Amino acid sequence: MASAASFLAMVMACALVLASNSCHAARHLADTTPEAPAPAAAVPGLPAVPTLLTVPQMPTVTMPPVTTTLPPMPAVPAITVPQVTLPPLPAIPNVDVPMPFLAPPPSA
Repeated sequence: MASAASFLAMVMACALVLASNSCHAARHLADTTPEAPAPAAAVPGLPAVPTLLTVPQMPTVTMPPVTTTLPPMPAVPAITVPQVTLPPLPAIPNVDVPMPFLAPPPSA
């Protein structure tokens, strides 16, 4: 694992690269780079690239109309819930529990 010093150096280098403005270097590179030579017309010894073949027209096919009939939907039986009465809930007694508190700070 890298040491803390090399990690810090790497972080600082990345921050410097991200914070710097590289437009001047890009402009200088564009100004000093010579133009690329024009491409040659044809390379001797290589055959010319053949043209693409055309795909023949596909014949049209007529499809008969598709008629589908779905079976009738089955009847859904009605769901009945029996009516019941619940007994009343018992009363819960109120219990007062003292809240814990922080001890006073020690006197100096």
